[in-house]
Amino acid sequence: MKARILRAPAVALGLVLCFLLATPSSAAERWNKARGVLVPCENPVDDRYLVMLEPSALDNLPAAALQGRERAEAMTAEVLTGEPGEVTHVFAAREAPGFSVRADAATAERLNRDPRVSWIEQACPIVPSAFHSWATDRVDQRTGYDQAFHFPGTGKGIHLYVMDTGIDPDTAEFGCRLLTGANDSKSFHPDEPNALEDDWDQFSFAGHGTSVAALAAGTRYGIAKEAYVHSVRIFGDPSPAGQQPTTTAEFVAAMQWVRTQGSQPAVVNMSFYIPSSTPQVPFSAMAAEITAAHNAGFVLVASSNNSGFDTCAQGEMPSSLPEVITVGATKQNDEVHPGSNFGACVDLYAPGDGIPSLAPNGSQQSVAGTSFAAPLVSGAAALRLQAQPSTTPAAMKTYLVNQSTKNVLTNVQANSHNRLLYLAPDGRDSNACFAWSCDVATQVCTFNMGCSWMEGGLGYYLLEFGDGQSYYGGSAVVTHTYPAQDLYLPELDLIPWYAPPDNQSACLNTHGAGAGGCYRCSTAY
Repeated sequence: MKARILRAPAVALGLVLCFLLATPSSAAERWNKARGVLVPCENPVDDRYLVMLEPSALDNLPAAALQGRERAEAMTAEVLTGEPGEVTHVFAAREAPGFSVRADAATAERLNRDPRVSWIEQACPIVPSAFHSWATDRVDQRTGYDQAFHFPGTGKGIHLYVMDTGIDPDTAEFGCRLLTGANDSKSFHPDEPNALEDDWDQFSFAGHGTSVAALAAGTRYGIAKEAYVHSVRIFGDPSPAGQQPTTTAEFVAAMQWVRTQGSQPAVVNMSFYIPSSTPQVPFSAMAAEITAAHNAGFVLVASSNNSGFDTCAQGEMPSSLPEVITVGATKQNDEVHPGSNFGACVDLYAPGDGIPSLAPNGSQQSVAGTSFAAPLVSGAAALRLQAQPSTTPAAMKTYLVNQSTKNVLTNVQANSHNRLLYLAPDGRDSNACFAWSCDVATQVCTFNMGCSWMEGGLGYYLLEFGDGQSYYGGSAVVTHTYPAQDLYLPELDLIPWYAPPDNQSACLNTHGAGAGGCYRCSTAY
């Protein structure tokens, strides 16, 4: 994985003349083809062109009996006579006839000189609008919003255990990454530890576990979009006719299963709480199991609860334990949610009000509360583990706390921390910079990247010189000869020392067909 950090100011060599090529003032104005082939976007598709014809050209066809699409197809064939190219579409509308073609630039230029052609433009890619959530938008920058989520990693290779009501096994949100069912032995059910969750959460909190998992690691809704997701179902049917209420017995059994059977590096999300009427007396079995999981290397994240109380004073579990990263909830205006628990035991806050997430039937629903703030932190922890797989649970809490945005929240109660979740670029602190000097006579520039640094170790520099050439290597000082005196825009990427080449990932194990007909794999670096 490379972390793009810096686009430097332009390097000027000699006298530079800058000008703006004017474009038509409105979509209704035709492009003057004497100016050449129109390129209406920054990244056009190679060898794809739209050839727009003069409407009058259709009237001059010999086969006057042809109508509509047949007439347009006939004109297309006539215009392309003797020219290489593959027609992909024919535009038959009388007021805007034409066709699209796969052809090289030289063919496009020749067609542009045909008097029957009104103009030619290079095709532009159309990109589906990315899903946008204010929650993910907020945590990738220190202040405000930019209508996008710039995720600094994907969580690939990290295991996320969602201890909750279960996860819909039929959703496409997780693809092959959702490990559930007897064939995988990667999911837990309180009564049948390896049972397929055919009743996953029909009754339980309207899909609580599914929404939680989606926020942590969903493809559309989540933070760690490539983490493996494990369902650890501790809740059964809470209806009067259903099973008995979930107790600490189910929790201890589930956490022991995670601790002894689980894979690492891993994060465990716990979006639930156990109230305590006697804060001075800990839940000994539960506390002991959490300590054991923490010592075994599992990062533990819990919601602080929505009672509006001081978590430490109430002694609620597991959120009051020091081994756990405890999360409160905020609103879109950076106000602490009125119902969120607070106090010194709440390590940091994350968005938790009106967040879009996945519903059990595959639709979208709006969720609120600390239950849905916690998985955002779990996803952030997965990104950190991807960047630094050896991070201990204690070091993870320290990192997330230190990295958090300080003092931007309002409605913060006394004796509470003013910290908002923040995702650092590439999951780590870094800074890319370089100095340069150029000899105008020889057009040789020297770049010194020694001022760059990256937490955890900087492995390589990728310096794109701005003229189509680049440098990749470990030397901080490089020289480059430019082809001409002009204006160039160098760009520097920092490559972590641990980053594997893209072609080094391999599927090692398959456990049987998964959702969507794909196979579940583990990936090695």
